[in-house]
Amino acid sequence: MQALAFEPVRRTFAFLEQNIQENPHAEKINALRLAVSDRDGEQTIAIKVGHSGAANLRSTPPTFFRRTETINTIGSRALKEIKPDLAKAGYLDTARAIFYEVDVRWSNPDRLRHLLENHGFHHFIQSREGGHYDVLATRV
Repeated sequence: MQALAFEPVRRTFAFLEQNIQENPHAEKINALRLAVSDRDGEQTIAIKVGHSGAANLRSTPPTFFRRTETINTIGSRALKEIKPDLAKAGYLDTARAIFYEVDVRWSNPDRLRHLLENHGFHHFIQSREGGHYDVLATRV
């Protein structure tokens, strides 16, 4: 089994690589300094200084996002080239687990869950209550 980890922000990616090295299964984890998107290319991301997880691609981010960085994004076609075996059945049909972030201000959690349920994910663990949280979706 292979895990793909995506993180586009330079400094946060460095944290990700350090964490992977601490994992006893590090050889099974492929870290990519990319953001999964609807298209390939470059985008400017706004970053909250002092917070490893606060970044925003919106054209007018909140004022506390004081730093910007150019990141690379990858769409479905290019992703298939990186991991061709995922393309055979589709990404969602081959993944065993998906960890994703929800913010109800710009995403629809019910729509995301329904999409994943249609691809065989039936167990959802939410990190906390409220409008901004992480979810671990698994098949078993």
